[in-house]
Amino acid sequence: MNIKARKTLRSIRKQSIPRIFDTVTHVRTINPVAALTFDDGPHPYYTPLLLNLLAQYGVKATFFMVGERAEKHKDVVQQVRDAGHAIGNHSWSHPSFIEINHRQRWEEVRRCEQVLSLSNSRLFRPPHGHQNFTSRLDLLWLHYEVIGWNVTAQDWLEQTPAEMASRLIEKVRPGCIVLLHDAIYRSRLAKPQFNREPMLEALDMALNQLTKQFQFVTVPALFGYGRPVYTYWRRLD
Repeated sequence: MNIKARKTLRSIRKQSIPRIFDTVTHVRTINPVAALTFDDGPHPYYTPLLLNLLAQYGVKATFFMVGERAEKHKDVVQQVRDAGHAIGNHSWSHPSFIEINHRQRWEEVRRCEQVLSLSNSRLFRPPHGHQNFTSRLDLLWLHYEVIGWNVTAQDWLEQTPAEMASRLIEKVRPGCIVLLHDAIYRSRLAKPQFNREPMLEALDMALNQLTKQFQFVTVPALFGYGRPVYTYWRRLD
């Protein structure tokens, strides 16, 4: 088989094999739109502060919530929903999905789904960004779209608001999906940054500039502006 034929065969295989194990990282679009996503909430103090900040700038976002937190703070979940933001599944108790078995993964997803009353929204973000072949297969069977990211402020680390804001302003581009946290839940770091006030201050600084150039929408709305870009990642960190 010559080189041209081999290239053609590889192209056919690539197009014919479904992207069932790929993860959405962003959307290919020329429109000045992007999506902010917030993990590990809801938090009874920080999430309402964040909602006020987003409302100030007319921003819609997507919240990937932990079921255990959502059950304790159902009023905050409702505040997020009433404000017009999207809600996604971030598991029940935030374990690494590469460290638990098939049965445990299904239980984690379904318990979170029940407490969040998810029906139309079938978005999932792996806790800690960890996934592998078998965990991705489980999410496929559970009919979830796995959502990653291509921009992050690394707000789980100790940084100044100016440092985080600068990173966001520099990295946000049309179609990107931004990872942030309105809470930190069961971090694996030795000294995680549980205080969300630096992140909120950084986001305020960043949105003050970015909203002059971009419209921030939910992940489902972002899909309406272009084609989702899929990447095969065994683990997202």
